[in-house]
Amino acid sequence: MITCHKQHLIARCKERGYNLADVMDCVIKQDGDMWTIDAKHAAYPHAKKTTMPKSTKKIKKCGGCKKKLTKSLIQKSIIKSKQTKQIKLQELRDKLDKK
Repeated sequence: MITCHKQHLIARCKERGYNLADVMDCVIKQDGDMWTIDAKHAAYPHAKKTTMPKSTKKIKKCGGCKKKLTKSLIQKSIIKSKQTKQIKLQELRDKLDKK
């Protein structure tokens, strides 16, 4: 359970892509502007909502294709992220070697 000012829940909703009306079921008690929230409730805005990539919206009619494409895009994103981290790490190593 979390007790906080209602603005904190509103901010969390905006940050994670939820509407306040959609998460109100997780609010257990309202005492003025102080709300008690059940963070384990299914309606709580746990993680940032993901939006479907534009390319998958175009092939929405093909259910199996959408899943494969989404998985492929996620894998490419992870690989790109790892490559970026490796490049930055190598740049730091190069700077240290120059000193």
